[in-house]
Amino acid sequence: MKKNYSKLFLVFVITFSLVNLSFGQTSKNKNFNPYFGIVNIDNTGKETPVKLLVNKKVNHDSGYQALFSYDFDKNGKSEEIFYSFGSQGFARFLMKPDGNMETMNLYNEIFDIPQADEGFWFYIADIFGNRTPEILIFSKIGDSCFVKIINYSTDKNSFVEHYYALNDLALSKQLIFKSQKKIFVPIGSQGVFEEIPLIIE
Repeated sequence: MKKNYSKLFLVFVITFSLVNLSFGQTSKNKNFNPYFGIVNIDNTGKETPVKLLVNKKVNHDSGYQALFSYDFDKNGKSEEIFYSFGSQGFARFLMKPDGNMETMNLYNEIFDIPQADEGFWFYIADIFGNRTPEILIFSKIGDSCFVKIINYSTDKNSFVEHYYALNDLALSKQLIFKSQKKIFVPIGSQGVFEEIPLIIE
């Protein structure tokens, strides 16, 4: 019985946090994302911040941007990440592994041109707790929301990526809970949510 109360309490805390994070912040911060966030909450409901190496709303009016450099594969040479956006809605996130001129696509899709409050958010954070940060690209274009997570797999000796479709126009924030390695996706406004486990490779 006590276990059930604990579970109900945790659901209440998560629901409260989703609503609070959605409506309790303002959009004055240029990097503020009203649709998505990354948090930690323990089993008592205490929220702790997640260290983000990068938290950036990408300027989709720009033709080409350098976003971040980091040695993900720990070979002594940094990977460089860039973003480009064409006039016809062609968006790309690119990486130059080990600083080479040859690029690999992290994200390459054709969309309608985003509105001012839509677009792409770019994150670098260690959400898997393996001391190597992951690349996260969140997209909000029209009614569609998704997040792509890219990590360097030491087992595969390569970058792997996973795509997570989220709820369209969710009333509350869709959150990655680092502590539980899950995405919590609110459904409607009644405190119901879906849990999507993250795939770790």
